[in-house]
Amino acid sequence: MCERLAVPGGFAILCGVRRRRKRCTHCQAWAEYECDACDTPLCRRCRIHVPPDHDYCRAHRIEARAAAADLRARTDREPR
Repeated sequence: MCERLAVPGGFAILCGVRRRRKRCTHCQAWAEYECDACDTPLCRRCRIHVPPDHDYCRAHRIEARAAAADLRARTDREPR
């Protein structure tokens, strides 16, 4: 990711600037994901993953189950 930075006499472009890494809300491991319901930082072990691309925290387990049931229902209705 590149960032434009104002400097005396103009500007500079900085590339490769890293964003500050966050820790998982549940176990304090490095977070790789965020809950799709509330943007809570989550690690791979603590997330509840619903294919194809949804992730939920423990507090939003009900939403995760509803999303998984909806996915199954849509998959069952599709012709093979």
